[in-house]
Amino acid sequence: GQCTTAGVIVRWYFGASDLISGRQSGVKPVLASLGRTLRYSSGSVALGSLLVMAGRLFRFFLEHCLHQAQTNSGSKPELRGVAQCCLRCCLDVATKYLQFMSHNAYTLVASHDVSFCE
Repeated sequence: GQCTTAGVIVRWYFGASDLISGRQSGVKPVLASLGRTLRYSSGSVALGSLLVMAGRLFRFFLEHCLHQAQTNSGSKPELRGVAQCCLRCCLDVATKYLQFMSHNAYTLVASHDVSFCE
């Protein structure tokens, strides 16, 4: 969705003079952008999705380990609670950063026709 939406907006913004002069048809811009995304940028979309999914999977396993440590351990609950809070905060920041970078990368892929890693 993000790559297709960015493609529609970019083509609308930079191609407005073509629409006014009649050189470009204004019919089905979303389908045209979706076609460009699937044809030229599907690898970049797959790579971005893979990175986000790997980050979420890592977070899931770490949350599971934190839950197991909380239920199995009985020593120093205050220190364990502080460490878990700091770890969850770091995980939240890392997850939000990865989603932000993927969001911006999808926009660049759609607007400049570059790969995800450039």
